[in-house]
Amino acid sequence: PAGTLDVEDEDVVAAARRELAEEVGLRADEMIPLGTLWNSAGWSDERTHLFLACDTVPTLRPPGFEPKDEEAVMVMSWQPLADVARAALDGRITDAKTAIGVLRAASALGEVLGDAGE
Repeated sequence: PAGTLDVEDEDVVAAARRELAEEVGLRADEMIPLGTLWNSAGWSDERTHLFLACDTVPTLRPPGFEPKDEEAVMVMSWQPLADVARAALDGRITDAKTAIGVLRAASALGEVLGDAGE
């Protein structure tokens, strides 16, 4: 999931938890920071804060949540992290924040990726 800091005075961890619940209906017992990216350094002050959601459990979407167009058609599937990391390394995942987040999560969890071309 991804989103914006669109709730007044909301900190980045609270925003990440909200987006997790809104977009995929999960709650995480722990949110591990994976760093901050400057999306277009020198051009914009936009930043992306990355988190690894751990020990997730299903939860209800927040009260008043209205799905946006992309959320209404989004399809979720569970994949092994090593497979997704290989997809980031070999170019099948082309969204920069997703690729970096997946690779940082794999590194944080000690996933051994081996040869990306396998």
